[in-house]
Amino acid sequence: MCLLGESTKQSDISRSRVWFFQGKKIMLYTERAHFYHRYKIHGIQNLIIYSLPERKEFYPEIVNMLEGSHSMNCTVLFSRFDLLRLERIVGSAPGQTDGDIR
Repeated sequence: MCLLGESTKQSDISRSRVWFFQGKKIMLYTERAHFYHRYKIHGIQNLIIYSLPERKEFYPEIVNMLEGSHSMNCTVLFSRFDLLRLERIVGSAPGQTDGDIR
């Protein structure tokens, strides 16, 4: 398993990114790491988002990392308590969307 967090040393981050691209199965990438560093992760096949991001622009940035994968699969876990976060991403009216997801 690879870890990319906001306090992970640069040498460990570089090693983790290479291992993941070469076939490591699981990478834990935190929202705070994305906030501070905005890494572009290559080789994602299955993306599982545990809890919607605080900032709506993070959702399309992270989901668009699937681009170029042979098998694109994204699962987002959230509860009814995440309604405000969900509205920030998809809007509140039917057909309304704020995200730029390809």
